[in-house]
Amino acid sequence: MKTSKFAYSLAEILVTLTIIGVIASMTIPSLQADANRRTYAAGCKKAFSTLSNALSISEQMNAPARKWSMSDANTAKDFAEYWQPYLNVTKTCSNKAGCFGDGIYYKYDKTRFTDLSDVGRGTPPFAFQTADGMNVAYDVYPDYASTSMYGVNNVEAPLIYFFVDVNGNKGPNTLGLDTFIFV
Repeated sequence: MKTSKFAYSLAEILVTLTIIGVIASMTIPSLQADANRRTYAAGCKKAFSTLSNALSISEQMNAPARKWSMSDANTAKDFAEYWQPYLNVTKTCSNKAGCFGDGIYYKYDKTRFTDLSDVGRGTPPFAFQTADGMNVAYDVYPDYASTSMYGVNNVEAPLIYFFVDVNGNKGPNTLGLDTFIFV
């Protein structure tokens, strides 16, 4: 029987596969994290665009937002009037769980963010889900707001907050990664 002078031993093949496996195990998590960051960034842009378009259309139909008569007590009613017709909403939750996952959210430094819960945000809490899988908590501050909360200072009423989890009920549920605040 004639043997080739270019044959590899089983040991050489196993060493080569082990080296490839080690390199892959070090590279793949980094590639996955980068892909996730890109997905979250695209979701943030999409959420901003969706809310901006809804606001623009609603203002054309209902007058400028600063003239809307909204109250914190009527969050669900105000949402139904000013926002819902211009968003692709599949489910709303007023003062009940079911639209904002388990409500466990974190700040970027891994500490717990307690301004959100499984029922959303606000008094009464209100949240909704969109057809593209985003969970959104909605809150209104109808009075003059002199606060530095979320980087907003001395703004005239109404102050409208959207807390958007761009990938719905999936993790990591962290502000700045997959959850964003639009004011």
